[in-house]
Amino acid sequence: MDNTDNYYNIYLTDIQLHVTKPTNPPSFFRQILKSFKKGGQPGRVYSSDMTPNKDGTFRFSVPLSKDVQEKIELARRLGKEPRFMMPKDGIPIYPGKDVIQRIEADKKKLADKLKK
Repeated sequence: MDNTDNYYNIYLTDIQLHVTKPTNPPSFFRQILKSFKKGGQPGRVYSSDMTPNKDGTFRFSVPLSKDVQEKIELARRLGKEPRFMMPKDGIPIYPGKDVIQRIEADKKKLADKLKK
């Protein structure tokens, strides 16, 4: 048995920041299942818990619902350990389309104010 067969890997590939809060976002567990059903295609999870640190970095959490906790325990009982994987150099952070639109709108408002 290959050592990788002992793990249930979840890959964190990037973070997108948004200014608009998603309405009725799907649960973390549901997105994981959807990703597996689609042959491991990337999926999205949502969190609004982001805390800035004094050094300019920030941390955020993705809540693990009761479903996720139960599945983690099931995987462990089956001899698989869930692992959250991320790139060695960290997770890239990108602005969402709504962030770019907000910045452009704010720049236009500022330019209009400065013209007056």
